[in-house]
Amino acid sequence: MEPLLSLTLVFLVALFSALLLVPLAGRCGRALGFVDRPRKGEVQKQAMPRTGGYGMAVAAFLGLGLSILLLPRFDDEYPRLWGLVLGAALLVPLAVLDDWKRLPPLPQLLWQIGVAFVPV
Repeated sequence: MEPLLSLTLVFLVALFSALLLVPLAGRCGRALGFVDRPRKGEVQKQAMPRTGGYGMAVAAFLGLGLSILLLPRFDDEYPRLWGLVLGAALLVPLAVLDDWKRLPPLPQLLWQIGVAFVPV
């Protein structure tokens, strides 16, 4: 397949997946109670689900998977891609915990620094 056509297809799959999955993740977040309620001094005026990022992440990885299938790559790219996938997978428990309990910044930072040591 022509590289420009492949890139366009990857972009469209990621875009439309995100358009479909982000609202779905938001509904799931509301159903599970993963909702950010407005507090004094914040800009938001209504409760917002904290789970939209999961839909965006799944859409990005669908695009990545499709790009691996459609686009030629150098052999040394695959370990980097696996590092990216592993790093993202290691951040998911932190994201879920933060969406559920609203962690303070320091534990989040320490977890993220630990994940940053995953070679990409």
